[in-house]
Amino acid sequence: MADAEDQPENLTSKEMGNWLRTEISNATKALELRLKEATSFVAAYTAGEMSAREAGERHWRYEQRWGEPLPGIVSAIGMTDEQIVAAIDETRHPQFTARLLNESKQSSGIKKRAPGT
Repeated sequence: MADAEDQPENLTSKEMGNWLRTEISNATKALELRLKEATSFVAAYTAGEMSAREAGERHWRYEQRWGEPLPGIVSAIGMTDEQIVAAIDETRHPQFTARLLNESKQSSGIKKRAPGT
């Protein structure tokens, strides 16, 4: 049985609008803080105001705090939006992604081949 948090919420249109406003505000703030922190230590290191060791430590702390901006993707250059979203889904929720892929194949009439065929 799936956990309650795995199930979609049934929000009213007003609740959904409130959620979107909060999502935009939080995402904007997260980007602002990420860029401010990264720019700060890279600028200091580039200007010779910080040792390589200290810059490495700051970089490590940054990665621990913020994680990957696009989970599972080293560089999004040349990727379509669909490829980026699929990679994020696969990285963060591999079981969910497998279920969606299976549902998509079933609804499109694509049959999964048996191993070795």
